Amino acid sequence: MLRKLFLVLGLSGALACPALSFARPSMMFASDSDPEAVNFVREKFGDADYVGSRVVDVSKPGKSAVFVLPASVDSVRHHARAACGTKGAPTVVIYDPEHWEATPESERRDLPAAIEAGADAVHASGCRKFGLAPDGEFIGLVPKACSATPGALARSVNWKKVDVLVLQAQRLLAERCGGRANVAAYSRFVAEWSRIVKAVNPDIKVFSSLTFRYTDAATMSEAIRKSRRDVDGYYLAYPSSESGTKCQHCQSSNLKSVVETIGSGQ
Repeated sequence: MLRKLFLVLGLSGALACPALSFARPSMMFASDSDPEAVNFVREKFGDADYVGSRVVDVSKPGKSAVFVLPASVDSVRHHARAACGTKGAPTVVIYDPEHWEATPESERRDLPAAIEAGADAVHASGCRKFGLAPDGEFIGLVPKACSATPGALARSVNWKKVDVLVLQAQRLLAERCGGRANVAAYSRFVAEWSRIVKAVNPDIKVFSSLTFRYTDAATMSEAIRKSRRDVDGYYLAYPSSESGTKCQHCQSSNLKSVVETIGSGQ
C-alpha cells in the first residue's frame, strides 16, 4: 500500500554524458520523519521531480511538482479545489484506491467510474495533473499469491484522462515470492501494463513500485535493469519509523544503492 509516511522515488529526465543521454530518477518524496533520507533526496530534486505536500518548504518551493495521495474521490475533489499557484498547493493529485476502509465500497465496486470522476475534478482545476495508484489486487495481482496478469481495469479505464500511473506490483518481488527469482515475472507484468495504457495515451507516465519493506537492494536493482526500458519511473517505498512498519532493508546505504542504479542507465 502507498502510505504518506513513505519515501517514494521515480525515474525521468536525463543525465548528461559525453556521448550518451540516459534516463535519470525523478523523485516522489512523501516522508518527513527521516532527516537523512530527506536530505539525500532533496539533493536530487530537479525539474521533473515530485515532492509530497507535507515536506514542501513553502519559503523555498523549488521546481518540483507537489503531490498528494488521497484514497477517496471526495478527498481528490477537496485537493483539486485548492487555489492554483499557492505555495505548497498540490500540482499532482494521485488517487490511491485500495481494498481498505479509506476507499468507499461504492468506489471499489465501480472503480473506472470513480477514476473518471476524480480525473474530471482534477483537470477542471486547470492547473493540476491527475494520477492513479490502485493497489495490487486492482491491477491484477492474485490475492495472497505471487502471480499477476493485467485484469479488467487495464482495459476499462479512459487512460487519456490519466497523467501518471503508479503500478503497485511490489509484492511480486517480496522475499516470500522468491525475490530475485521472480524479477522476470515482475518485469513482464509492468511491461504489459505500460504497453496497454500507452497504446491509448502515449503521454501517460508509468511508474513501477518497489519497496524496501520486503525487498533487498540487489533484487530491486536487478528489477530496475530488467524493466527500465518499459516504464518511465520507479516508486520506491521506504517506510519511515513513524509508520510503525518493520522495514528490514530500510538503511540509507540500500536507498543510495538503488537510486544510483536507477540513475546509472545500466
